[in-house]
Parts: sequence; structure tokens; C-alpha cells
Amino acid sequence: MIIITISRIKILIFHIIIFNRQITFIFHFIIFNRHVTSIFHIIFFTMILNSKQHIFRIFNINNIMIIIFK
Repeated sequence: MIIITISRIKILIFHIIIFNRQITFIFHFIIFNRHVTSIFHIIFFTMILNSKQHIFRIFNINNIMIIIFK
């Protein structure tokens, strides 16, 4: 699972790829509204904290936060 969040440009882009056996689920999400983006941030990171999956890497480069799950 790869999550890429671009917070520098008030545009939120989520690109999630989940590999489950032979099933591939691709979710691409873009929000242009800042308030809705903030709300989605809270909901999404709550889901991350409640997730049973292991966080592999979290790093921030030029306000571009990339979270990689394994």
C-alpha cells in the first residue's frame, strides 16, 4: 500500500495500491477543497492508526509525505 499526500499545494492526492493475493485494488483520490481535505486527513489518518497493517516507512520531502505499508 502506497499513500502519497501532497500538502504543499492545497491539493490532496491519495494513490493507494493494495495487493491481496491476485486481487489488485487501486484507489485514486483528489480533493481541491482545503476544508474537506483537512477533514479527510483526520479520517484517513485515524484509519491508518486503527489499521492492523505495519507501517514500513514514513518520510517527508519538501512537504510531500509518503507513507509506505508492507
